[in-house]
Amino acid sequence: MRSATVQRARIPEAPRRRSIRTPATAVAATTAAVLATSVWGRWLQANGHHLFVNLPPLVGHLDPRFAPVGVAAPLLGLGAVVYGPALAARLPWRRLLAVTLLVAAAWATSLALTEGVHGLIRGPSSPQDYLHDAPLIRSPSTFLRTYIDDIDRYSVHVRAHPPGMALIAWSLSRVGGGPGWLAALEILVGASAVPAVLIAVRDTSGEDRARAVAPYLAFAPLAVSIASSGDALFAGVGAWAVTLVVLATGRRDRRGDLLSLGGGVLLGVTAFLSYGLVLLWIIPLAVAGARRRARPIVLATIGAVPVVLAFSAAGFWWFAGLLATRVEYLEGVARSRPYGYFLVANIAALAVIVGPATVAGLASPSRWPRTTWALVGGALAAAALADLSGMSKAEVERIWLPFAVWAVVATGALPGPSRRRWLAANVGVALLLEVLVSQPW
Repeated sequence: MRSATVQRARIPEAPRRRSIRTPATAVAATTAAVLATSVWGRWLQANGHHLFVNLPPLVGHLDPRFAPVGVAAPLLGLGAVVYGPALAARLPWRRLLAVTLLVAAAWATSLALTEGVHGLIRGPSSPQDYLHDAPLIRSPSTFLRTYIDDIDRYSVHVRAHPPGMALIAWSLSRVGGGPGWLAALEILVGASAVPAVLIAVRDTSGEDRARAVAPYLAFAPLAVSIASSGDALFAGVGAWAVTLVVLATGRRDRRGDLLSLGGGVLLGVTAFLSYGLVLLWIIPLAVAGARRRARPIVLATIGAVPVVLAFSAAGFWWFAGLLATRVEYLEGVARSRPYGYFLVANIAALAVIVGPATVAGLASPSRWPRTTWALVGGALAAAALADLSGMSKAEVERIWLPFAVWAVVATGALPGPSRRRWLAANVGVALLLEVLVSQPW
């Protein structure tokens, strides 16, 4: 009788051990794959291939540095590990959203400051960035009408994107805003992706899951590109666009219709910030499919149409711009970057910026609603299509930010006892990336 009791008591231990070991094994395997990708990249470089990547699969190069002004970064990271999960569970919901926004912005800023104040404005002040070309824009109408014909005049980032972000930089310059102001805008809008994603998770999986995800989103390694890059702004706008449509899929009233239309307008805007952001449609489409709701997608499409027509009426046709940018892209460094290698290296870079906690979450046995896995699966599908397109050879640690923020939702599947440990791992990876790797943006 006693042995039977002991045996029954031990039965739950096997699933518990598996729930701990499976994520750890997945993270170990992913780490090995990232290292193997690095070795592969260095071998290619040693054998005459020009990857234009100094630290494969990442674009940056090893440059250990730590400015005293960046001391807030490790302190914030420590505070996140010690207090983050408890605060996320206890704060009132609306206050939690505000706190995660501020903390995400502070975390990204403090990371950038580890290389000094210049770390905050290096991207916006670069001759390859949007603000550099602001003096070339005489007026928005002329710029849009002549953008494709004059595309060779512009810097790398302007040539590689639709004209939306260049117009934002121009507008800021017109009111006296310089690199610091553009960096502040990018950080604030980029950090706002965190509450946007949490709102969508709450709608699809409940408030408890959203609260569990909050610390991982705010302190994900992808924060190293939030301060400061245009892609951070793209991630923020894209996150709110997706969230509005996701919320609409759960409603059957007039407010739901308005949410659909609003989300569609923002999705239309994102298409003129970065060509690849049209893939963000996959996420609300996946949620709508899981909820068997077509109306929100139809209304979102209707909402996006006026944005496309407005740009077209002003002289810029999206598809013509995409073709012109593709020509520029294939004539640049992408021409010498091997497709097969970056098909793998891009995924490795994505694994680095979403952090070990996300990888562990994806490997955790957890019963989530289909709608929640649609958020994660939609983001991963979007990244996979971007990868297959061949238009994302390297630099995805920055370019794929709009997809990466949704992949981090998988951390909500982590078992409770291990959450603090995985959060510490995420914080550690972010600090190592920022302190050891110098990025060109």
